[in-house]
Amino acid sequence: MSFPKQYEIEIPLLKALEQLGGSVKPKAVYPLVTKIFKAQLTEEDLAARIESHPSNSKWHNLICWCRQNLVNRGDIENSTHGLWQISSSRR
Repeated sequence: MSFPKQYEIEIPLLKALEQLGGSVKPKAVYPLVTKIFKAQLTEEDLAARIESHPSNSKWHNLICWCRQNLVNRGDIENSTHGLWQISSSRR
């Protein structure tokens, strides 16, 4: 598998959130971030599932972990469940 490192995804994730208006549901963000890494990701990468939770994509899970790192740093808010939102300090 050729997944990018978490730190490589953070800026594209923030840019995707900005492009979508700063506050969106995660399912709207995944395609934009995936498009940025299209040349690096294989079909196998995109189809890979988490063994313990086969309904969850490894790629989407990696994006979620990147989001959590950005929440921990204060770049993304964690105030509304199911909504990814750039923090007011980043706007």
